[in-house]
Amino acid sequence: MMNKIAGLLALMLLGTSFLIGPLSYFLPQVFTQFKIYRKYLGISGFAVAVIHALLSFYSYFNMNLAFMLFDSKNEHLLGVWLGILAILIFLTMTVTSTKKAIEMMGAANWKKLQTGGYLALGLVMAHFIFMETNNGLFIILVVLIARLLVLLLSLKKKKKNNNE
Repeated sequence: MMNKIAGLLALMLLGTSFLIGPLSYFLPQVFTQFKIYRKYLGISGFAVAVIHALLSFYSYFNMNLAFMLFDSKNEHLLGVWLGILAILIFLTMTVTSTKKAIEMMGAANWKKLQTGGYLALGLVMAHFIFMETNNGLFIILVVLIARLLVLLLSLKKKKKNNNE
């Protein structure tokens, strides 16, 4: 139970960290003031995600690394790997979240790397779906199709507005 609480808390902290940027773009008078907290929310979210992974390794997988990572009898194998990939991306972001890293990488490269966190956040959501449902692939497919339809409809509407 604690592992699930830690996982949800990590998702909440990381999601909030990534949500502040777009919200401050659309509502700068309200959300720009929170941009200074993004780094701390992200690092805290990463730390809680690591705690979640360790608790899960201990309580859910009984510290059996081979079963957790490689055994085809592990019904959550894909979910585990999605979570590991997300943690590795967040680790890279955390390690490079210093001023020295920005100077060494250059601001443009650093920004590209940090933007990879949106991919990691998507992996976390997919991890959650695969770990908590029996139909993870189906749910993700439905969400992707729905997203594609929304995108296509918005493009069609934009094209129609441009032609008028």
